[in-house]
Amino acid sequence: MKHTGLLAVGSMFIVVAAASDACAQTDWDLYALRLMNRARSNPSAEAGIIGSTIEDDSPPVPPLALHPVVSLAARNHVHWMHDNFGSLPLSTFFVPDSWTLFETLDGWEDGPPAVGTPSYTGVEARHRMSWGGFTSGPFAETSIAIWSADAIEIDAAFVESQHLLYWELFLFNDAMLDVRLTVYGQHLENRAFEPPRGGLEAPNDNLFYSDILIATPHASLPQDYILGLLYDDLDESGGWTPRNDSDANREGLGGVSFVVYTAGTVSEVASDTTMDNGAFAVNVVDGAYDLHLLLPSTTLVVPNVVVAGANVDVGDIRLLGANELIASCLRGPASVPDPMRLGYAAQHCITAYDDDGDSDVDIEDYAAFARRAGTPPVPGDFDGDGDVDGDDLLVFCDCLGGPAQAPAPSLPGVTVQKCLDAFDADDGGRVDMRDYASIASNAAL
Repeated sequence: MKHTGLLAVGSMFIVVAAASDACAQTDWDLYALRLMNRARSNPSAEAGIIGSTIEDDSPPVPPLALHPVVSLAARNHVHWMHDNFGSLPLSTFFVPDSWTLFETLDGWEDGPPAVGTPSYTGVEARHRMSWGGFTSGPFAETSIAIWSADAIEIDAAFVESQHLLYWELFLFNDAMLDVRLTVYGQHLENRAFEPPRGGLEAPNDNLFYSDILIATPHASLPQDYILGLLYDDLDESGGWTPRNDSDANREGLGGVSFVVYTAGTVSEVASDTTMDNGAFAVNVVDGAYDLHLLLPSTTLVVPNVVVAGANVDVGDIRLLGANELIASCLRGPASVPDPMRLGYAAQHCITAYDDDGDSDVDIEDYAAFARRAGTPPVPGDFDGDGDVDGDDLLVFCDCLGGPAQAPAPSLPGVTVQKCLDAFDADDGGRVDMRDYASIASNAAL
């Protein structure tokens, strides 16, 4: 059986300064934030989603941005609680003895500061934030302790159960939905321990602590953030899947540089790198911006991000593999590519795949790509949309010349070479019924 405790403070004191990847960000940090942002986007629906009887009809508020330095402050406190568990002699009220929001010897805000204890960085959250390079501003904090005879696994279900606790804690619920708070940080950590037990009864040898801070920038700093996620859909689920740090299939793309420009210009406003879990956040003043993600093989651009008094989430930007990207770029002769992916634009398609330099991505370009990739194009796919349908067969009829007869197409834009590239399945230098026999097997009629 697991035993859970929850501490919360709803008062306001703290936060924020320049972004820095001061500590590694886990996928569970981001997943927990997404649950909180879901609640912020539609508070009246959240109780029904999570099965709570605590309903809230507050108006929607903008999303919070994951911030590495705010998370560093949370991590500092979690480490202090773990490192001092079972060794605070003046702590008689709290069980476990080091489970407190204040790094003092008795757990109370006005108690003796725990100077000299392992991992100490300050009595209050505002001190820990200052230690991380932050200045004062509004904040809210909550902490959870769970102790158990069994190892405590951090996974999606566990994070969801924590979110339910936060939602139902009225002081923290108010902070969760506070429009003034704009940035978020947390740390979750489970440790097994040996006695002294810090007030816990045997055999509860596993202790989990978490700490969450929700904050806002100092008044002298830009107040709003552009945020999002860059990831690779390794499990092909169609979306980002949170995983443990050690999982080889972890999907977030960390360490990718990005630059924010004033929209339509090369005037740089800010730059940074994505966090370990692929999330990114950068604070800016109100205005319109272009976000450039600098991948090794290409630059993905999210254009004209308009910031007007609130955080803006540009969404999940999924890295597309070459096969997937060219499939989304193919639009046929004389058609402008439209990859319809956030961060991918027509120019990405043309730069990567327009082999013949005619400003489109069609079957001829796909044939060149397929030769390089060692994957043959679909025979008969004249318009390059990945299948053979009635549109392609209409052109086939125009190209059909019969045995020993070269194509003589009459349709606009259809040339002899395009006929051969698309329909000469047996490389016989003509388009005849033998080619049709091969092509018909691919037709979606």
